[in-house]
Amino acid sequence: MLYLFGALACCTCQAQQPYKLIDGAAIKLVGTIRLEQRGNNSYLVIRSGKSYEAVFASDDRRTVREIGIIMDGQWDALKVLIGQNVTVSGILQLEPVSPYYLNGTLILAKSIRLQNGSVLLPQTKVVAPLPADLAQFHVQVTFSPRASDRFIYEAWDSGGHLLLASRDYLYCRLNGPGDVMNCDCPDGFAFTGTGEIKGGRFSKVEDPQEGFNFAQFEIADTVRHYVREAVQCTRKAAIVPK
Repeated sequence: MLYLFGALACCTCQAQQPYKLIDGAAIKLVGTIRLEQRGNNSYLVIRSGKSYEAVFASDDRRTVREIGIIMDGQWDALKVLIGQNVTVSGILQLEPVSPYYLNGTLILAKSIRLQNGSVLLPQTKVVAPLPADLAQFHVQVTFSPRASDRFIYEAWDSGGHLLLASRDYLYCRLNGPGDVMNCDCPDGFAFTGTGEIKGGRFSKVEDPQEGFNFAQFEIADTVRHYVREAVQCTRKAAIVPK
């Protein structure tokens, strides 16, 4: 069952033809949420059992079976829905060569109706401010491509004391091809080094490269188990100019 609106073309007289997917069109469809793994990258997709013709250009049309799906602030909630049938309403985005889009397609979901009738909506993440007296901390991030939580964070202050809500102290993500991991310190803090953590204590191994305000780590094209790295962040107001 598939409902298409706006610029998304569907002609009942051509029922045997694939439904056309047009960039920027509104879409509503019923299908199953699935997780597709490609190397280190994971893609949430929806599949309804039908074929679609993604129209990237007049001379670039591709048949796809699955359409990518994302909803602001709801990655964890979407993972729980894997294997379930849902009704998704949103806006189509097409990028023919983007490695961030599986099959070059993505639905920016505005609402997802579950089988029990409840509705999932986009959510703005609210991050609590970090302690005002925290001048410096370090975070160990563990990336496991096939784990339910692909990025696990553990944070300590400069005295080696474990910090709660470790997810608020660092944000890591992969580049498009999935062979580089980039990590950002939170607002108000600067990336000041990478190194090793033992017993909560940080030993700096390398200063940031000139011009880099985030940590960057090259990783294998396909990580077999996990990658573990450590990042130091320092409050900008506490940094003494050289």
